[in-house]
This record gives sequence, C-alpha cells and structure tokens, in this order.
Amino acid sequence: MPIESFSPALRTVAFATPHGWANDAFSALTRRGGDLLTVLPHLGVRLGFAVALFALGTWRLRRAVTT
Repeated sequence: MPIESFSPALRTVAFATPHGWANDAFSALTRRGGDLLTVLPHLGVRLGFAVALFALGTWRLRRAVTT
C-alpha cells in the first residue's frame, strides 16, 4: 500500500519502521521517476536502522551468553 494513501498520523508511524522507508523509496523509484540520488537518503536511514539493530542484538546476545 503506498505511503501517500496513509493519513498524516499513520505516515509518521510508518516512517518509524524500516519498512516505511523502503516502501517510500520504492514508490519514489517507480511512481515519481526517481533515481539513485533520490533514494540515497532512504538507504542511509535503512543502514542506520541496520547498524542500530545489529548493535542491540550483539549487546543482548553477549549479555545472555555471559550471565
């Protein structure tokens, strides 16, 4: 479902997840005629999510293994 069809409140909630950013990047490429420079900020945010979640998972695993 396109992000544009969401209400403003749901759009804000959607951008709190990596899926919302991916959906908006895909929409920019297919519907709005974007290119790599258009979706580069989206990719950066998704990379940030990946780094943060990887760090959180590493910390939790280390904590579970050592206790």
